[in-house]
Amino acid sequence: GRQTEEAIRRLRSNLLSMMQEEEEQKEGGKVISFVSYRSGEGSTHTAQSTAKAMAAIGKSTLIIGADFPKSEKKTTLENMNSFENLSKAIINAQDEGGSLLPVDWNDARWGDFISSDQFAQIVKKLREKYDFVMFDSRPIAEASDAFVLNKISDQTLYVFQIKKSLKKDLKEIDKCVDKGELKNISIVVNS
Repeated sequence: GRQTEEAIRRLRSNLLSMMQEEEEQKEGGKVISFVSYRSGEGSTHTAQSTAKAMAAIGKSTLIIGADFPKSEKKTTLENMNSFENLSKAIINAQDEGGSLLPVDWNDARWGDFISSDQFAQIVKKLREKYDFVMFDSRPIAEASDAFVLNKISDQTLYVFQIKKSLKKDLKEIDKCVDKGELKNISIVVNS
């Protein structure tokens, strides 16, 4: 409803402010990762809503990896072996806030691929094409993707669902930040 829309606008405003200083230092679009500790805490919804909010002010967005109901076809690693192949797999979905690239997170090779130089080059090219590249990562409790994506992201948004998340999960995230395993992380409270 209206409260949710306003909360997302506030999130958009905060993101733009946080990234304003970096904008002068780095060229190209910004990379944002959305993550939660467990499934069902709202990171996909938050990523989609943020993309829509960015699109509303004329920002081009690409969401990678989200579980979109409209996209039955998932992009495989074979389709991501080059920027050209990846570009063909991108779905233009303005009603979802921009462009989508649904990926097959269940492919066991995904974690290795996102750690590769090849993937880093693809992300670099995506930064040139989009104002915002957004990753909807698998939950931290299920995979290490969030830690890998954090290293290439300008900002990581940890979505904490008040009614579902556990306080101990938040403490685990805090430990990861203290150890330097996660950087530039902000908490989004999802009620």
